[in-house]
Amino acid sequence: MKKFLALLTAAVMTLSLVTVIVINAYEIPNDNGEISVAYAADAAITIDGKTEDGEWPDENSITLTSDNLVGWTAAAYEGPIILNTAWNENGLYISAMIKDTTVAFASSSLGTRFQIALNPGDLISSNNQGLFFSFVPINNSSELRLYRHNWAVAGDQKDSTDEDGYSGAYTVLYEAGTTAGWEMECIIPWSMIASADRMSPNNENKPLTDFDPSAEGAICTAMICYVPCDAANNVTATGKTGTNGTISDWNVTSYDLTLVLEAKKTEEATSESESESESEPEESESVSEAESVSEAEESGAETDPEGSDSVTEPEESEIATEPEESETEPEETGELPSDISEKADVNGDGEVNNKDVVELFRYASAGGHTTEKDVQYDVNSDGEVNNKDVVELFRYISTLAA
Repeated sequence: MKKFLALLTAAVMTLSLVTVIVINAYEIPNDNGEISVAYAADAAITIDGKTEDGEWPDENSITLTSDNLVGWTAAAYEGPIILNTAWNENGLYISAMIKDTTVAFASSSLGTRFQIALNPGDLISSNNQGLFFSFVPINNSSELRLYRHNWAVAGDQKDSTDEDGYSGAYTVLYEAGTTAGWEMECIIPWSMIASADRMSPNNENKPLTDFDPSAEGAICTAMICYVPCDAANNVTATGKTGTNGTISDWNVTSYDLTLVLEAKKTEEATSESESESESEPEESESVSEAESVSEAEESGAETDPEGSDSVTEPEESEIATEPEESETEPEETGELPSDISEKADVNGDGEVNNKDVVELFRYASAGGHTTEKDVQYDVNSDGEVNNKDVVELFRYISTLAA
């Protein structure tokens, strides 16, 4: 994964006469910022604020932490946020699992919020802001209110919760009886993204309705932000993707995520794939039978039982070599950092990836911890299972993918 240093120099504060220079190591999320967005059937995802196993395409998920988030005011938000995306003709689906132990949900208007900014089709030019969406969890409910910002309509902020096509919900995550964070699911309809009331400064001010999500190679460049607030709606921290942490830089040049909409698989392509896979075993079986008959005729195995026994000897010798091959596996595994590698496969599926981060995040956020699992899930071996283990596991997985 590409790494580089971004120098963030704060202005001289005239009241305190203190100059602050922050050096922040920033890592572009995922594969140089590119995120494949899988096509999802209408019934595949239920917008209820709770991500179920198998509901979202986990292989396309990304994890955001202080490694790939920068703050612009207040404290730096540490994360993690585990983000999943999908799409179909109805809109762009988003799920986010957000760690926030001090989260205070709003009673109305903007409070703690997850945000995404989009530039559909990369139509909006470099010195302009994109389409900004804020998702606000409303206290004592499952309502995920939607606000649109920087919109070319009256006012800079528009409550769009009740507009056609939008749906959103959230649930609270708990750890030992206290709030540990929250998770959300939503769909943004294409009518809000490929919008008739927002013009593109590029291409002679054509409307964003020119964007076609079903077109081959369709993309949206994007930026993710998170803003936790206290009970009085005061901002307590900030974090966003993008190398520039100054509040003045919010135009589309700072968007370093690219959502690549995967093509819809047609029924014809699916049936062709199935027929090909079905035909392969038949072809291999026929070849195998022809070869075995030919070998048998040459060796005279049909009339000689002993010859038949000799044919099986190479198979026995091949089997005998298998333990020797498997004996090399522990040596290869032992080359990994022992403390983390032995615990990294949290969900026990034989692979180490973002699914393990999700599983560990859920366990750390839930009550009812057991001593056995605490030992198993204590990735950083500090005697506790908490957010530090989730971040440590994410960083370890990032080294494997590098």
